[in-house]
This record gives sequence, structure tokens and C-alpha cells, in this order.
Amino acid sequence: MAQAPKKIKTRRAKANLTLLLTFSIVIVMIVLVGLFFRVGQPPEDSSGKLSTAAQHKVNNFFRQTDVLRKQNKLKEAVVCGQQLIDLLEKEKPDDWMILTMACVAQSDMLRGLGQWDKAATLIKRAREIIEAHHLEEQPLTCEVVLREGIFKFVNKEYLESEELFQQALSCTATMSGYLSKESSGVLIWIAENCLTPAINKPQKAMQYLRAVEEVCNSSQPERPEQLMLCLKVEGRALLMMKKFAEAEEKLLAAQEIALRLFSDPKNNEREHITALLKEVRDSKAQAR
Repeated sequence: MAQAPKKIKTRRAKANLTLLLTFSIVIVMIVLVGLFFRVGQPPEDSSGKLSTAAQHKVNNFFRQTDVLRKQNKLKEAVVCGQQLIDLLEKEKPDDWMILTMACVAQSDMLRGLGQWDKAATLIKRAREIIEAHHLEEQPLTCEVVLREGIFKFVNKEYLESEELFQQALSCTATMSGYLSKESSGVLIWIAENCLTPAINKPQKAMQYLRAVEEVCNSSQPERPEQLMLCLKVEGRALLMMKKFAEAEEKLLAAQEIALRLFSDPKNNEREHITALLKEVRDSKAQAR
């Protein structure tokens, strides 16, 4: 009976030892799990922001590309634009919108050079970035959708392209109510194609052109040349629809802008608008 307390103490010692070992194992496991999930992660001081040197390069590439594009030196602009994309792909900054914007701009320039396959690949890349980084709520998404429609249109997938164009316009109305100059130019191009004999849809052309005209009238800075082109194509569409009075009104407005923009009477735009006005007036006289 006298040995009972010793047994109790022994049991307590064993229990304490077991608890201590268990606690030690748990601590070791927590540390190992922490190390496991830490492997491959960037250091804590790596914020995903561009270094000062990289940011300087990005700014230079953006500036050079824009200057060359405005000078219509698309080949040189494309080279500069690709350097920008390569740098952003390498640095992987947190602001993925920069890379998306670069891809869209590069695609537009490649399309201007007739390199449609390369242009389509870049829009696909822009879409991948948007989906991977959940940028669907950004206005640039509308621009990407519009360009996806262009490639469907060129491939004669007209139903799919029409759906994408409507999505892009709806997206723009919801998010910003504003079309970029490039997107407005795209819609004018689509409208002109709608007037070709192969498609022959002047009503559809007018739908796109009204959106462009509204933006051109309200945008800052103003876009007189783009508005002139829009009014001219509207005049052609209304002529096809035999709405001669409306067609004449649009063409007169286009002519007024053309006279302000181009002093040379033999300017192609001025001559083209004059010819369209004559056609509209002749058609109106015959219809009476």
C-alpha cells in the first residue's frame, strides 16, 4: 500500500512526457507545413511592383511606341511595342492592365500592317490575362471584346461577330459610356464593310455609326476627322436605304468639316464627299 503513491507519480511522469512529446511533434509539423507552403513564394519585400529602372524602360517604350504610331511608322512602332510586351512578361508587375493595354495596342498596329494572325494571337493573350486576373470589370475588356468580334467578322463568322459587337457596345455603355478613338475607328470600318455588296446591311451600319457619332460629338479632345468619316459613311448608308434627305444632311455636315480640315480642293476626302452629294441629289431628283 505504501508503494501506491510512487506508481501514481510514475504514471503522471509518463503522461507528462507523452504530452510533451506530442506537443513537440505538433510544433515540428507546424514548422514543416509553414516551410512547405513558403517554398517558391517571393520574398516578403517583393511587392510585385516594377523597379525604378524597369518602370523607366516601360515608360520609354510606351512613349516611343505612341510617337511612332502617330507618325504612321507602324513597322518601327511594332518593334518597340514588342520590346514593351517582352519586358512586362519578364517583370510580371502586379498591374496586369499594363500588359493587357500593350497587347491590345500591338494587335491594332499589326492589324494595320495586315498581319492578322499575329494580331489575333495578341487579342487572345489579352483575353487570357483578363480571365486569369479577374479584370472583367475593367473598361479595357470592352475593347478586347470588340476586337474579338473583328476577327470573327474577317473570318466571315458574322453571327458570332455581331454578338461580340453588341456585347462590346453594351459593355461600354455600362462601364464608361465612352469609346476610344481606336474602337470608334474599328466601328467605322465595320460599318463600311456592312455596306459592301457581299453583306449589304446599311441598317446595321447605321447602328454602329450612331454610336461613333455620339462619341465624336462629346469626346475631349474633339475628333473632327473621325466625325467627318463617320458622317460620310452614314450618308452612304442612308443613300442605300433611299433616305435621300437624311443622307444629304449627313454629307453636308461631313463636307463642312472637310473644308475646315483640308485646304486643297483636290483632297481625296473633299472630292469623295462632293461626288456622294451629287449622287444623293441626283437620286432624290429621280425619286420625285
